[in-house]
Amino acid sequence: MDLQIKWDSEVLRRTIGSPRTERALVKALSKAGGDAIRATKVESSRVVRARKRLKVRRVSTAMPLVFPKAPRTLEALVWRMPVSGEVVPVAEFPFRQTRQGVSVEINRGRRTLIKSAFAALMKSGHRGVYRRRGDKRLPIDELFTTKVSDVFLDSGMIPQVEARAQAVFSATLARVLPMELAKVTK
Repeated sequence: MDLQIKWDSEVLRRTIGSPRTERALVKALSKAGGDAIRATKVESSRVVRARKRLKVRRVSTAMPLVFPKAPRTLEALVWRMPVSGEVVPVAEFPFRQTRQGVSVEINRGRRTLIKSAFAALMKSGHRGVYRRRGDKRLPIDELFTTKVSDVFLDSGMIPQVEARAQAVFSATLARVLPMELAKVTK
């Protein structure tokens, strides 16, 4: 899954008078887009953590930001936030060992019992929640669960994030564009 911030550059191109004003516009849009994609990440992280009991670091690494490299033209201004579809180990959620298995809180406010599972610390230092594959002692399999990208499939998630990004983009552009255009006219 990939969220992008971009706009119709043809409409902006018609309003540009000179190359100097285009550079000022690119600078203002670059600032506004950067602020908007950061706001997108903050809002997305807040919504994901409101629904799932994940740590901030896990959510943050699952949603890296991609900024345009040396933007000089309007077409080069595209900001992305790819959302990871990697499954999350059960051990990254709050869990506790019980006699019946492992009790884990994946969704906020609801604990789930995984019968016959156990928590273990491996020789490598990796802590995980495991389950035996058969009746014998070995082999064991580590248990995984939901993905960060699953929350984006919930209804209302993407429009909420887009609304926040649009609000930040518009506010920043309205604040920065007059300053950049004033520098050009001096």
